[in-house]
Amino acid sequence: MTITELGSLGEFLGAFGMVASLIYLGVQIRQVKKGSEREVAFELIRSFQTTDFARTMNAMFDLPLGLSRAEIEQRFDGRMDELLAYFATWESIGILVYKRQIGIDLVSDFFSHPIVHSWRVSEQYMTDFRAEMGRDTPWEWFQWLAERVMEREADAAPVPAYVEFRDWK
Repeated sequence: MTITELGSLGEFLGAFGMVASLIYLGVQIRQVKKGSEREVAFELIRSFQTTDFARTMNAMFDLPLGLSRAEIEQRFDGRMDELLAYFATWESIGILVYKRQIGIDLVSDFFSHPIVHSWRVSEQYMTDFRAEMGRDTPWEWFQWLAERVMEREADAAPVPAYVEFRDWK
């Protein structure tokens, strides 16, 4: 083998090594992303599994639509910190969905009903709160998230998992 042929072989092997490295890197990135998505799912589950969150969600399910800020604050007398933490959960999830840190599919699978219902119940509260604060930004990501979930459900009504996946094995 001549020097020229050895040089060509070296270039080929170098290029082949580079391509193999890029493929390996792509596989590693995909695995890290899947692991990250799994961790996010676990965090979503954990946020749902606190007594305060469950108590507040349950209280939201019991509220009628259209209550003012004052009426909701009266019903949460002494527990406004729980309500604000509940809203902050939806606000945080909204930001994460917008930034594509978590997928809307995952959030919808876990929380579509509580998000939509909580927004509908608290919409007048938010309007009153924003007016009193003189800003339209409080709880903006909670609203954004609820609107995205409602848009998705307007396009295709949610199908309960026990119906959609009844043949799953």
